[in-house]
Amino acid sequence: MAASSASADANKTYLKDRLIKQPLYLRGMWVADDLHFDEKGHLLTPAATTSFTLSGIEIRKLETKSDHLQLTGRRVGLELDGTSPKRVVLTLGTGILRKEEEMHVEIDHPASGDYSDALDAIFTSKLEDLAPALPSWWQDYAAKQILHVPYTAPFHFGEHPRDVGGDVTEPLVVKSVNPDFTPYAKSLQYKGTVQVEFTLGKNAKPVDFVVVKPLGLGLDEAAIEAIKAYVFGPATLHGKIVAARIAIETNFQIY
Repeated sequence: MAASSASADANKTYLKDRLIKQPLYLRGMWVADDLHFDEKGHLLTPAATTSFTLSGIEIRKLETKSDHLQLTGRRVGLELDGTSPKRVVLTLGTGILRKEEEMHVEIDHPASGDYSDALDAIFTSKLEDLAPALPSWWQDYAAKQILHVPYTAPFHFGEHPRDVGGDVTEPLVVKSVNPDFTPYAKSLQYKGTVQVEFTLGKNAKPVDFVVVKPLGLGLDEAAIEAIKAYVFGPATLHGKIVAARIAIETNFQIY
């Protein structure tokens, strides 16, 4: 009995050292705040995914139950308007109604009593581990700012898209769309400018997005979704419609 108690205490100490107030990220970038995993770290409760800039977690409390590990924490985001990502605790609401976004993670008890495999599958403390799973528009940023390796963005056209200027006319924006301001950015009074580069195809539809100047806190995805809804006139070269590489800045301001 004494040996069993000592083992349990040692396991709880290990879990606390590994989890409590550590700079963790959810590998699956899940948007839900209540997550239930099996003993191998497989998600049991269906959950949509979100931006990696909204996928951090800071665990504040853990409880070891007979059949599961219960973790309580708060969601953490990334502000990218700087030389390196900045972790910030996410809040919702403003003024006296403003509150941190609480998270709950439940992991089924493994037969061995060792949660290591499940924790490895659910969490990481390194953004480098998230980089391969990021959407295409983040791969340029991930390569240069996270992995520090060269990167060339792929293009999905038979011919390389033209750069606007000279004989290539700049496409007209027939209709622009205001982006949605994420509730986290609004609550934290976070603002700035996102620059997104993309290819405007011969059909005047934007594709192959690349976040050139990011903000984080989900605002980069909001900018891309807005641009997808823009209506453009095509780029032309000597009167012939061509695919062109262009950039748009989206300014997020709080008034």
